[in-house]
Amino acid sequence: MTTPRYTQEVGRKFHPNGTPRLFPGTTIICFVDPTSPIGREAQAFQAALGQVPIGRKFALLPPASFHMTVMELLCDQVRTPERWSSWLPLDAPLATIDAFFLERLPTVPAPEGLAVRVTGVAGCLSCPWSVREDATSPSSQPPPPAA
Repeated sequence: MTTPRYTQEVGRKFHPNGTPRLFPGTTIICFVDPTSPIGREAQAFQAALGQVPIGRKFALLPPASFHMTVMELLCDQVRTPERWSSWLPLDAPLATIDAFFLERLPTVPAPEGLAVRVTGVAGCLSCPWSVREDATSPSSQPPPPAA
């Protein structure tokens, strides 16, 4: 008997049957409007994928949940120094992390515009992206706490 082979996200973000696992953390996402051109393309892709035998191997989001992860900040299950903020201890409770970001978020200026482009599809159907060259990059300094 052979052992089933799964993507690295099974056991991390998904159960073997395709249902989502709890994966708490702080992430910046951008929702995709299901009625937009890219939203309609994603739905057409899902429909086509469902018509081929391998399609049952994928756990797909419903169109109302389509999104792009812009920036993964801190994930509860990824507590390593290289993937964690130097301003918070590795064992900080989620409530402390939430308070940290909620306190500082109002001090971060919203970008006037951020143009991104998909540069490929990799991993668990994630799309690497890059900021257009004419876009400005944010400061590498942490925002000050709210007054």
